[in-house]
Amino acid sequence: MEQSAAGVRDRILALRAEVEAHNISYYQEAKPTISDEAFDAKLRELERLEAEHPEWQDSSSPTQRVGSDQTNKGFEKVAHSAPMLSLTNSYNQEDIENGRTAWTVCWKGKKWNLCWS
Repeated sequence: MEQSAAGVRDRILALRAEVEAHNISYYQEAKPTISDEAFDAKLRELERLEAEHPEWQDSSSPTQRVGSDQTNKGFEKVAHSAPMLSLTNSYNQEDIENGRTAWTVCWKGKKWNLCWS
């Protein structure tokens, strides 16, 4: 059954508030309140609803930024000799192993092979 327009709007607003609260707990307080997997599921639902209902998109939505504006305070920027990569949405060893063979990275004309332990 399809949600009403008001139901969709309410769910989007609720998800935005919830994701933002979890962002504050994680990034600013260093006290996560849910698992990464549960957080990612909420964020994916919000992304899906905003894509399906562009009339409710908002530039202040947590889907429009990564992390927190507060995380870089007090930290110095450093240059890394190899690119810093993310294992986006990898929750266990199996997730990592499934993508292992495809992960060779080309960056600035150099080929980087990832190391596994």
